[in-house]
Amino acid sequence: CITKWNNQKQEIMDTKAAVDGKISGLNAKAERRGWSEARLNRETSELKEQSASLGKTLNTMNDLENSQNRYKTLEQDLYFMPQNDPARASKQQEFDEEAEKLKSLKQEAGLSKNADEATTMAKVRELKTEHLVNAANITSQYDNDIAAKKVETVTKYNSLTGDSADFNTLKTNSD
Repeated sequence: CITKWNNQKQEIMDTKAAVDGKISGLNAKAERRGWSEARLNRETSELKEQSASLGKTLNTMNDLENSQNRYKTLEQDLYFMPQNDPARASKQQEFDEEAEKLKSLKQEAGLSKNADEATTMAKVRELKTEHLVNAANITSQYDNDIAAKKVETVTKYNSLTGDSADFNTLKTNSD
Protein backbone atom coordinates (compact mmCIF):
# COMPACT_ATOMS: atom_id res chain seq x y z
CA CYS A 1 0.00 0.00 0.00
CA ILE A 2 2.89 2.36 0.83
CA THR A 3 4.56 1.52 -2.49
CA LYS A 4 1.33 2.28 -4.37
CA TRP A 5 1.00 5.58 -2.46
CA ASN A 6 4.62 6.53 -3.23
CA ASN A 7 4.20 5.57 -6.90
CA GLN A 8 1.08 7.72 -7.19
CA LYS A 9 2.79 10.62 -5.47
CA GLN A 10 5.83 10.31 -7.74
CA GLU A 11 3.58 10.20 -10.80
CA ILE A 12 1.86 13.40 -9.70
CA MET A 13 5.23 15.09 -9.05
CA ASP A 14 6.47 14.01 -12.49
CA THR A 15 3.29 15.28 -14.15
CA LYS A 16 3.56 18.60 -12.33
CA ALA A 17 7.21 18.92 -13.36
CA ALA A 18 6.26 18.25 -17.00
CA VAL A 19 3.44 20.83 -16.87
CA ASP A 20 5.74 23.38 -15.22
CA GLY A 21 8.32 22.62 -17.93
CA LYS A 22 5.72 23.35 -20.63
CA ILE A 23 4.87 26.65 -18.91
CA SER A 24 8.55 27.60 -18.80
CA GLY A 25 8.94 26.62 -22.44
CA LEU A 26 5.97 28.77 -23.45
CA ASN A 27 7.31 31.70 -21.41
CA ALA A 28 10.66 31.42 -23.22
CA LYS A 29 8.93 31.10 -26.59
CA ALA A 30 6.76 34.15 -25.83
CA GLU A 31 9.83 36.18 -24.94
CA ARG A 32 11.67 35.13 -28.14
CA ARG A 33 8.68 35.87 -30.36
CA GLY A 34 7.46 38.96 -28.54
CA TRP A 35 3.99 37.69 -27.60
CA SER A 36 1.67 40.01 -25.78
CA GLU A 37 0.78 39.35 -22.14
CA ALA A 38 -2.78 38.46 -23.20
CA ARG A 39 -1.59 35.83 -25.69
CA LEU A 40 0.84 34.33 -23.13
CA ASN A 41 -1.98 34.11 -20.57
CA ARG A 42 -4.25 32.39 -23.15
CA GLU A 43 -1.52 29.86 -23.96
CA THR A 44 -0.58 29.11 -20.36
CA SER A 45 -3.81 29.55 -18.34
CA GLU A 46 -4.92 25.90 -18.55
CA LEU A 47 -1.42 24.68 -17.80
CA LYS A 48 -1.15 27.01 -14.79
CA GLU A 49 -4.50 25.75 -13.47
CA GLN A 50 -3.35 22.16 -13.97
CA SER A 51 -0.04 22.88 -12.18
CA ALA A 52 -1.88 24.55 -9.29
CA SER A 53 -4.27 21.59 -9.01
CA LEU A 54 -1.39 19.10 -9.00
CA GLY A 55 0.39 21.23 -6.38
CA LYS A 56 -2.72 21.21 -4.20
CA THR A 57 -2.95 17.42 -4.57
CA LEU A 58 0.68 17.05 -3.49
CA ASN A 59 0.10 19.36 -0.51
CA THR A 60 -2.93 17.30 0.51
CA MET A 61 -0.91 14.08 0.20
CA ASN A 62 1.85 15.58 2.37
CA ASP A 63 -0.72 16.76 4.92
CA LEU A 64 -2.21 13.25 4.99
CA GLU A 65 1.21 11.67 5.53
CA ASN A 66 2.08 14.13 8.30
CA SER A 67 -1.29 13.70 10.00
CA GLN A 68 -1.11 9.90 9.77
CA ASN A 69 2.38 9.93 11.30
CA ARG A 70 1.29 12.32 14.07
CA TYR A 71 -1.80 10.18 14.73
CA LYS A 72 0.32 7.02 15.09
CA THR A 73 2.81 8.77 17.40
CA LEU A 74 0.03 10.09 19.65
CA GLU A 75 -1.65 6.68 19.66
CA GLN A 76 1.56 5.03 20.84
CA ASP A 77 2.15 7.75 23.44
CA LEU A 78 -1.33 7.24 24.86
CA TYR A 79 -1.07 3.45 24.82
CA PHE A 80 2.06 3.49 26.97
CA MET A 81 1.02 6.43 29.19
CA PRO A 82 -0.25 5.39 32.65
CA GLN A 83 -3.93 6.05 33.28
CA ASN A 84 -3.17 8.29 36.25
CA ASP A 85 -0.59 10.45 34.41
CA PRO A 86 -1.60 14.12 34.76
CA ALA A 87 -0.60 14.81 31.13
CA ARG A 88 -2.93 12.10 29.81
CA ALA A 89 -5.97 14.38 29.39
CA SER A 90 -4.12 16.88 27.20
CA LYS A 91 -2.50 14.06 25.19
CA GLN A 92 -5.96 12.50 24.71
CA GLN A 93 -7.31 15.83 23.48
CA GLU A 94 -4.38 16.15 21.04
CA PHE A 95 -5.05 12.63 19.81
CA ASP A 96 -8.78 13.28 19.32
CA GLU A 97 -8.06 16.50 17.41
CA GLU A 98 -5.55 14.70 15.17
CA ALA A 99 -8.06 11.89 14.54
CA GLU A 100 -10.63 14.46 13.40
CA LYS A 101 -8.04 16.26 11.25
CA LEU A 102 -7.04 12.98 9.61
CA LYS A 103 -10.67 12.08 8.96
CA SER A 104 -11.32 15.49 7.42
CA LEU A 105 -8.20 15.29 5.23
CA LYS A 106 -9.19 11.85 3.98
CA GLN A 107 -12.67 13.07 3.11
CA GLU A 108 -11.20 16.10 1.35
CA ALA A 109 -8.82 13.86 -0.60
CA GLY A 110 -11.65 11.60 -1.74
CA LEU A 111 -10.62 8.74 0.51
CA SER A 112 -13.91 8.82 2.38
CA LYS A 113 -14.35 5.05 2.33
CA ASN A 114 -11.38 4.97 4.71
CA ALA A 115 -12.21 8.25 6.45
CA ASP A 116 -13.66 6.53 9.50
CA GLU A 117 -10.44 4.58 10.09
CA ALA A 118 -9.10 7.22 12.47
CA THR A 119 -12.35 7.28 14.44
CA THR A 120 -12.49 3.49 14.49
CA MET A 121 -8.89 3.24 15.68
CA ALA A 122 -9.60 5.81 18.40
CA LYS A 123 -12.56 3.73 19.55
CA VAL A 124 -10.47 0.54 19.50
CA ARG A 125 -7.80 2.24 21.58
CA GLU A 126 -10.45 3.55 23.97
CA LEU A 127 -11.90 0.05 24.34
CA LYS A 128 -8.43 -1.43 24.90
CA THR A 129 -7.79 1.14 27.62
CA GLU A 130 -11.19 0.50 29.17
CA HIS A 131 -10.51 -3.25 29.07
CA LEU A 132 -7.14 -2.78 30.81
CA VAL A 133 -8.73 -0.61 33.50
CA ASN A 134 -11.54 -3.14 33.99
CA ALA A 135 -9.02 -5.98 34.17
CA ALA A 136 -7.01 -4.07 36.78
CA ASN A 137 -10.19 -3.39 38.79
CA ILE A 138 -11.26 -7.04 38.59
CA THR A 139 -7.79 -8.19 39.64
CA SER A 140 -7.79 -5.74 42.53
CA GLN A 141 -11.27 -6.88 43.62
CA TYR A 142 -10.17 -10.53 43.33
CA ASP A 143 -7.08 -9.79 45.47
CA ASN A 144 -9.29 -8.06 48.06
CA ASP A 145 -11.70 -11.02 48.07
CA ILE A 146 -8.81 -13.48 48.54
CA ALA A 147 -7.37 -11.39 51.38
CA ALA A 148 -10.79 -11.26 53.05
CA LYS A 149 -11.18 -15.06 52.70
CA LYS A 150 -7.72 -15.56 54.23
CA VAL A 151 -8.64 -13.41 57.23
CA GLU A 152 -11.98 -15.20 57.54
CA THR A 153 -10.31 -18.63 57.38
CA VAL A 154 -7.66 -17.76 59.98
CA THR A 155 -10.24 -16.18 62.28
CA LYS A 156 -12.49 -19.26 62.03
CA TYR A 157 -9.56 -21.64 62.62
CA ASN A 158 -8.35 -19.64 65.60
CA SER A 159 -11.83 -19.49 67.10
CA LEU A 160 -12.25 -23.27 66.74
CA THR A 161 -8.80 -24.24 68.02
CA GLY A 162 -8.02 -21.39 70.39
CA ASP A 163 -4.72 -20.85 68.51
CA SER A 164 -3.34 -17.59 67.18
CA ALA A 165 -2.01 -18.90 63.85
CA ASP A 166 -1.59 -16.79 60.75
CA PHE A 167 -2.51 -17.80 57.19
CA ASN A 168 1.01 -18.89 56.20
CA THR A 169 1.18 -21.24 59.20
CA LEU A 170 -2.16 -22.76 58.22
CA LYS A 171 -1.05 -23.10 54.62
CA THR A 172 2.23 -24.83 55.63
CA ASN A 173 0.41 -27.27 57.92
CA SER A 174 -2.11 -28.17 55.21
CA ASP A 175 0.55 -28.83 52.54
